[in-house]
This record gives sequence, structure tokens and C-alpha cells, in this order.
Amino acid sequence: MKLHYQLLIAESDALPVVLIHGLFGNLDNLGALVRELNQHCKVIKINLRNYGLSPRSEEMTYQAMA
Repeated sequence: MKLHYQLLIAESDALPVVLIHGLFGNLDNLGALVRELNQHCKVIKINLRNYGLSPRSEEMTYQAMA
């Protein structure tokens, strides 16, 4: 399943940081944290399945999410 994500590029050689929203959230909830981190490194924000703009699925087990 392809998840919805956003890549924010910073002019830095630092490794990218991957952020996943909390329970019942979506990647837009990470605004303040992303703005600060993006000054120093690339940031990848991901919506998990069944959240935000990621696809929906009836199956929502830990195994399926992994």
C-alpha cells in the first residue's frame, strides 16, 4: 500500500528525519516540529493507512501496518 507523504527539503547534508503522526492525527499536526527540524535537515512526513490522505483498508492489525 502506498502511503501519503510529504518530503520537505532543506539545504543540508544531514540525514533525513521521518515523522509519523500520533493516534487519530495526520501529518498536518506536525507543523511546529517540522518547521524547526526542516531548518537543519530534510523531513519526511507520513500518514499511516486509514489516516489523512493515505488509502483506507478494513484490515488494521499490527502485522498489516508493519
